[in-house]
Amino acid sequence: RAGGMESVPAGYDDETGVTSKDVVIDAVTGVSARLYLPPCIQPATDDDGKKLPILLFFHAGYFVVGSASWPPVHRYTNSVVASARVVAVSVNYRLAPEHLLPAAYDDSWGALSWAV
Repeated sequence: RAGGMESVPAGYDDETGVTSKDVVIDAVTGVSARLYLPPCIQPATDDDGKKLPILLFFHAGYFVVGSASWPPVHRYTNSVVASARVVAVSVNYRLAPEHLLPAAYDDSWGALSWAV
């Protein structure tokens, strides 16, 4: 499905200090997400030791195209995480036409349940 599409690997971004990592949310459906952690002393906390907010992000594409690894999506999420100091979960929901609705909705709900 991703053949010919550009993608950015997860990892450390020198420009923003944000670290990203790909994780599986549901092994049965194959739904995954890219986690983004802002630059801070301890992962998932701010410098005062308080938990950081979670941003659950769904890329655009009308449930037909897109992914968390697309360069514009990755750059945008990276910049939001760096400036807002949040932990982001950028969801790779199942795409149509291979997966008809409500699969993407179910994946989105599953991602929310997984994140919190």
